[in-house]
Amino acid sequence: MRSLFLSYDSLLSPLGQSQMLPYLRGLRGKGHRISILSFEHGAGSADAQAQLRRELTSEQIEWRALRYHKSPAVPATAFDIANGIRTARAMIARGDIQILHARSYMPMLIALLAAGPRKIIFDMRGFWADERIDGNLWRMSRPDHRLLYRLAKRLERTGLRRADHVVVLTDAARRMLGELAGIVAAELPPVSVIPTCVDLARFQPAADKAASRRELGLPAAPILVYQGQVRTWYMLAEMVALVCHAKRRWSDLMFLILAPAEHGFIRETCAAAGLVEGADFRLEALPHSEVPRWLAAADAALCFIRRPSSKRASCPTKIAECLACGIPMVVNEGVGDAAAALTENRVGPMLPAFTDAGYDHALNELQTLWRDPDLARRCRDVAESRFALSDAIDKYDEIYTSLDTKDPLWTNARGGKR
Repeated sequence: MRSLFLSYDSLLSPLGQSQMLPYLRGLRGKGHRISILSFEHGAGSADAQAQLRRELTSEQIEWRALRYHKSPAVPATAFDIANGIRTARAMIARGDIQILHARSYMPMLIALLAAGPRKIIFDMRGFWADERIDGNLWRMSRPDHRLLYRLAKRLERTGLRRADHVVVLTDAARRMLGELAGIVAAELPPVSVIPTCVDLARFQPAADKAASRRELGLPAAPILVYQGQVRTWYMLAEMVALVCHAKRRWSDLMFLILAPAEHGFIRETCAAAGLVEGADFRLEALPHSEVPRWLAAADAALCFIRRPSSKRASCPTKIAECLACGIPMVVNEGVGDAAAALTENRVGPMLPAFTDAGYDHALNELQTLWRDPDLARRCRDVAESRFALSDAIDKYDEIYTSLDTKDPLWTNARGGKR
């Protein structure tokens, strides 16, 4: 069977490079025939897009890239969705596509309007509508945002009823599905938990951390690292506060920030706390291929996320990547299954509160972990047992195989022909 993977995110973005392409290539390696429809956000150059297209063609993966439009927000998104529906229908008409794999909500809308009798995987990722509210991207005080929220929740319910398989990132998210208003358990299709995973061959501990630091121009002092986007969910000011608190213990400590954008905001936040670039923090924008060796050169990673109820469904990619590189994580509670996994396996402290006492507690725990000669191995073991890309590919392979049928008008698990 051929599947059509639908994404509103760019394949050329760090997200596409880490959380889409490796999975799809792995499924192709297991014999599945893959087509991709993505919306490219201007990430990378035309040369980079042409190079990726050549690579995918050589791997017998079909890729159709549409341009993403950002503003004005609602008309631009409506245009993109209409274009996506038209293109998906054309791709279905040309080939023998029998499964539509929708990554998040906008692709699910495209799938619902393009699939016909074909099977659909609703790869939710999280509770998108609730995240928009919790992240203050939509405000319920605004009538237009209230309408968008209601429409998105209706899409969520429709998608869950129509899907033949649902994928979420955490066990907490699977439990939350049973609590959704307007959904009863009998209406839910099979649900799989597949956390964001990591390519263990690429993300590895440093063979010689001291030598790696010299090559990268990093000091021999303790290094805390943060990798990824800032604003919205990620609490940069609070991470900077912990760094300032840590510098009372280790005056030469370096805060390494690997961020693709928002460099002005990052510099302003660090400067407001009294951190000096070069002496106290270092900011790098790196291609995704360079991230592993920079992570592996650090001593611990930070990941503080705002924790509304919707984030129980989250599984930040950076957690898997840092653990695979053999470094512990300092996280705050309330984010997916992450905090429990770290504390249970002794691979990172959980911050109890954003206070001096909370910072002291986390740093004391971290200092104890650093004295353990088995720490790096234990971090790696957790990555291998919980976040291995190969395991995620196997789970998707099982889902695809379970949906395999020669009859497009199948009988689903809830009875009746579609």
